Amino acid sequence: MNFKIFSIITILLVSIFLTSCATAPDTPSFKTSNTTFDFKQESFTKYIIETKNWLENNRFVLSTNKEKEIDANLPFEVKAKNTHAKKAILLVHGLTDSPGYFKDISKVFTKNGYLVRTILLPGHGSKPGDLINVSINDWEESLKHNINLLKKEDYDIWLGGFSTGANLVTTYAYDDKSIKGLYLFSPGFYSRSSLISLVPYVNLFINWLDVDEENDIYKYQSMPMNAVYMYYKTTLKVQDKFEKSAFDRPVFLVLSKDDSVINYEKTINVFKSKFTNPDSKFILYTNTTNLDNKFKELEKNKKFKLYNSYLPNQRVSNFSHMSVLFSPENEHYGKNGSYLMLNNGQEEKKFISREKSWFSAWGLNIDGIYHARLTWNPHFNELEKDIEKFQLNE
Repeated sequence: MNFKIFSIITILLVSIFLTSCATAPDTPSFKTSNTTFDFKQESFTKYIIETKNWLENNRFVLSTNKEKEIDANLPFEVKAKNTHAKKAILLVHGLTDSPGYFKDISKVFTKNGYLVRTILLPGHGSKPGDLINVSINDWEESLKHNINLLKKEDYDIWLGGFSTGANLVTTYAYDDKSIKGLYLFSPGFYSRSSLISLVPYVNLFINWLDVDEENDIYKYQSMPMNAVYMYYKTTLKVQDKFEKSAFDRPVFLVLSKDDSVINYEKTINVFKSKFTNPDSKFILYTNTTNLDNKFKELEKNKKFKLYNSYLPNQRVSNFSHMSVLFSPENEHYGKNGSYLMLNNGQEEKKFISREKSWFSAWGLNIDGIYHARLTWNPHFNELEKDIEKFQLNE
């Protein structure tokens, strides 16, 4: 490519992203920490202790309750209620998120005999600035090391992931045949944005895709461009696996049709064509009151189960990317939780009160209605039962 053509492309790319990108303020939250936390301890217990120490020294605290914030972002282990079982699941969170995303779902697994462990992906848990220099290799090595710790303890190992975390565990499991199967929540295999392929080029010129007020102790609100680039790399790696071969072990996949982040059509197609185990299950949230022929065909497929995502009695218009993981009783994100997510593409409308708001995925606009983000799963109890049925086939 000659310099003139490269210059024209550069100008076009910068112009495309200029309106959505921002310059971070000169504050500690948007700077990188002086150190990075180690994730290669000889035991999971030591990993938790040392990560906690690192967070205490490096987290940009948002509230008066520093201990609560660290707990939300700390890797954790929950032992199985059935102590005779020798199966474990390692759960990996998504981009800008935290291990705290798995507080509810971990109870479902321990109830059914699993040892549950979660990890904190490098760059997370402290402040958005720590994602500026993180690499996909950091994430992959953290995952691999913690899987090896479970192998030393002679567990049957399952992997689970949310969004970017689902990409990481799926890519890993393709190569490690000892992994028994996968639980994938809103997997980020295919981005809904048609501009995602431009990210490697834009990353050369722009440091921040989005800068917002940091006000949620469980996730970052701001997004360095490098973090998006690393997510994009995870999509390329997992898509490469799909192109080369099928995955023959059981997969339990959960997704909302209205997910603003993920391309649901490509995800459905890859599930049908590449996740070939007959016991695999796809839980799909969609408006079942008005199904087209394509979704009516899915209803007939025994590997799919559809739940209605339009629940006017609960003021729910559809389900979001994150909502699939959380119980309505979650103290932070639940129906009456302490945190209400108003950053939902509704800036031009006025928020009045929780009682008068509806809830949806990001970006839904309906005249006369304010939509906050749906941050819990109204069908969480049904999800728990579906997981239990799936496990009967193990």
